[in-house]
Amino acid sequence: MTATKYNLDDQPGVSRRVKCPSRCAHVWAWRRYILLFATPLLLAPLPVIVDRPEAKCAYVVMLMAVYWFTAAMPVGVTALLPVVLFPTLGIMDTGSTTMLYMKVELFF
Repeated sequence: MTATKYNLDDQPGVSRRVKCPSRCAHVWAWRRYILLFATPLLLAPLPVIVDRPEAKCAYVVMLMAVYWFTAAMPVGVTALLPVVLFPTLGIMDTGSTTMLYMKVELFF
């Protein structure tokens, strides 16, 4: 038996694969930077509308989750976001936040 090659361009009802224009490729190349700047802006209404420490903590957790899942930032840098954001947003002070990183259980 010989394999028959079909030309899908000639057959009615069969859609061809659409090639992405150069703009899509350009956006795909800049996806990390777009995620780095767009995610905090898109999540910003949460701590603004609900002005409680729980909402601010949820903002940090969701921001970190997006950065971890998309790898927009290295995981080590993402893990240190609470050290910067918790005191900035008034969730915890710097000493309490950094003490949570120095527990012995984290290293073993």
